[in-house]
Amino acid sequence: MNGSTLTDYAELNIAIRTSIGGLNRNFTRPELMEKLNNYTDSESIYHPTEGAFGMLSKMDIYKAFKLLGKKQIMITDEFYENTTTVDLDQLTEYEFCDEIGGKDYYLYSADKETLFTIEWDSFFFLIATDQNKMDQLIASNLFEGVFCNDNTDHYWEYTT
Repeated sequence: MNGSTLTDYAELNIAIRTSIGGLNRNFTRPELMEKLNNYTDSESIYHPTEGAFGMLSKMDIYKAFKLLGKKQIMITDEFYENTTTVDLDQLTEYEFCDEIGGKDYYLYSADKETLFTIEWDSFFFLIATDQNKMDQLIASNLFEGVFCNDNTDHYWEYTT
């Protein structure tokens, strides 16, 4: 927020979502996107793009699967058209990252006990697993986030 001339987090949210085409045209705010882009360009700051695992997240997901003893990993694209299986024992961290394409939204262990999936247009991903495995991931400090349960609302939106 500091330095961008955006007024509040609501404007920041709208600026980012405008930049990725994540809003209906009636709700876009190109002038906010321009403020954001000008600031991030001038300060060499990366801001998120739509629905994809970033390189640093992919590296931590690799580490998480290794921590949990998951060797066979399924990679499925956003439309469930293509699924590939990779063996983590045969891949380095960087090779694993290269295997995941821009539209691969579902990464899960072959036993279907652990899932990492993209939340479109919201700049985060979800981890689904049992409490024991989640406790291991929390203790590893690989990720930061919030806990959700059956009563958690999904669509967190800033409004102006």
